Amino acid sequence: MKRRVLQFFHALTAHLCESDHVFVRRYLRDGECALFYAMDVIDQRHALHTAYTALELARGENDIDETFLVRIALLHDVGRVKGDLGLWGKVAVVLLDHCLPHFSRRAAALSRESIFGFWRHALYVYYHHAEIGSEKLRLLGCVKEAFAVRLHHSPPESSEPAELCLLRRADSMN
Repeated sequence: MKRRVLQFFHALTAHLCESDHVFVRRYLRDGECALFYAMDVIDQRHALHTAYTALELARGENDIDETFLVRIALLHDVGRVKGDLGLWGKVAVVLLDHCLPHFSRRAAALSRESIFGFWRHALYVYYHHAEIGSEKLRLLGCVKEAFAVRLHHSPPESSEPAELCLLRRADSMN
């Protein structure tokens, strides 16, 4: 819970500086940048923190493709876009998932015409953003990145690339 409180305070002050934009453009091509910048600034800041942390974790590791690592860290949440959650929506769905996980998953699966409307959509994106983002990346031709993004919330498997393991660790720290 302490991590979630810290995330909330980071979200309140989320912004990107010029060096962040330079960093993003160094690793992402135009279509990928469009996906990155389609996210809410809160998610952009989180992705940048995750990328910076992943690079720190990779220091001293052998056989790590740092470019791939940064790319998947920057792109891991592109299944979320501005308007899907926002700060208060994210707070609400995290609390719903924590306090009423069965209800939340059922509400996320309801039809779009349900009385929950926005909340159904917000919960759906919360639970399925990895798959949504993976499909967007696949359509751009980023097959390797799409694979990693799809699995970033899945339990680790021994055959996975080391970069995916580092992404998970960095994501959990941010």
